[in-house]
Amino acid sequence: YEGANYDLTDYIRDVNSLKRGHRVFAEDNRIERLDAGDDAILALRKTTRDNQESGLLIFNRTGDSREVHLGDLMNRVHASPYKPTAAANVRLPEKAERLKLNRYGAVAFRIY
Repeated sequence: YEGANYDLTDYIRDVNSLKRGHRVFAEDNRIERLDAGDDAILALRKTTRDNQESGLLIFNRTGDSREVHLGDLMNRVHASPYKPTAAANVRLPEKAERLKLNRYGAVAFRIY
């Protein structure tokens, strides 16, 4: 038996809560990769089957802090307004043009 190196309990709880609270993150449907202007940042737009809801998922794939230009990403998905719905390893403002993602940080936005 090998000892546990990581406790994913909080992460799994947060993901399940996000999926329960927002249909766009619970449905299996189209996911579009967006250019975030930085190869270390993975930005994905997710849409419900009926195209009534959209969401934006942003991940920092590195161990270094990164800055994301939210205004640029939101313009690419024609989103306004948007509201942060969940974050991991990110300080999440209610509204900002730039978002700092800590190492391996992730954030989800519900787009209205």
